[in-house]
Amino acid sequence: MLFSILPRSDYAAFFAAGTALSAQLAQGAKTTSGIGFGLLITTYALRAIGDVNENALSWLSPIGWAQQTEVFVNNIWWPLWLLAGTVLLITVAALYINAARDTGAGLFSARKGKKEAGLLLQSTGGLVFRLQRTGILFWSGALLLLGITYGSVLTDTEAFFETTDVMQGMISQTSDFTLSEQFLPVLMAVMSLIGTIPVVLAVLKIKAEEKKERMQHILGRSVSRIRLLGSYTVLSIVVSILMLLATAGGMALAIDQESITIATVFASAFLYLPALWVMTGLAVLLIGFFPKYTFLIWLYLGYSYVAVYFGGIFQFPDWVAELTPFGWVASYPVDEVNTMPVVGLVLTAVMLGTAGFIGFARRDTNG
Repeated sequence: MLFSILPRSDYAAFFAAGTALSAQLAQGAKTTSGIGFGLLITTYALRAIGDVNENALSWLSPIGWAQQTEVFVNNIWWPLWLLAGTVLLITVAALYINAARDTGAGLFSARKGKKEAGLLLQSTGGLVFRLQRTGILFWSGALLLLGITYGSVLTDTEAFFETTDVMQGMISQTSDFTLSEQFLPVLMAVMSLIGTIPVVLAVLKIKAEEKKERMQHILGRSVSRIRLLGSYTVLSIVVSILMLLATAGGMALAIDQESITIATVFASAFLYLPALWVMTGLAVLLIGFFPKYTFLIWLYLGYSYVAVYFGGIFQFPDWVAELTPFGWVASYPVDEVNTMPVVGLVLTAVMLGTAGFIGFARRDTNG
């Protein structure tokens, strides 16, 4: 039992040491968090792709090293020593840099800004994008890697079940679709829910600016509230498209086109676009009328994940998922696409957003 715990604690220590090193390299908390999350996602993707394709990529990931211990089978110890040694080296490096660097600064100093604002910063929309550029790039890369990972898994799943006579018989009797096509809607539901996080963050950024009393510097000029909130809303809509593009693009790079087409992957992904817009509209509504309760959208997103993902596993009633916008999205290509739910989601997003704009224009702002 103790041996089964050690691999997990070892690679958890690896990420703790990696984050400690990141804190010495970067000057700001956001950059440190970005490096730490990037390390986590990269190691996960390398391990997943390496395991699926049975190649050496797994050895580039500490998670892969932990799995090489073969717990409860062979109980191999030497990968644990490799992990422990790597953790020790990274920790020593972090402590050395911490002692050598200037207080309040990272090993790599922050880039100096320009003396004059560029063309992008001379518009409200450009400023809104500039404030969130790093986060958008990070989430796009993360979803691209996850798309590649899931695409590899999807292809391998098809190959595995093709050699299983029992499962092959079940498919031929119950569906005209390949196994990859049947699993695609499940993966896309999960990926779209993950992609909703940066979409909501993009529009909720205005609340953070308001709380820190930085929004007044913009509203004190010839910029209306509607224009300001509109810039954040438009950015959220653009981010929703980028996230689905990254998801479908990553998956398209890894799938086997003999079992599923790239067009099917992109169509399955972009059917979730109206659902993401509903979440944007709901966030705008909360900003307009209930700015102190914007955390509720994260609770709603968590409920959506449970209802959509676990609903099929535990056989929840259909209405449980239909209380979320994601429950109205067709499981393409298994189910036919009905235009009425799509139109309904778009209209719902417009109504929620419009109400939020009205509330934001009338309410008092912080500061």
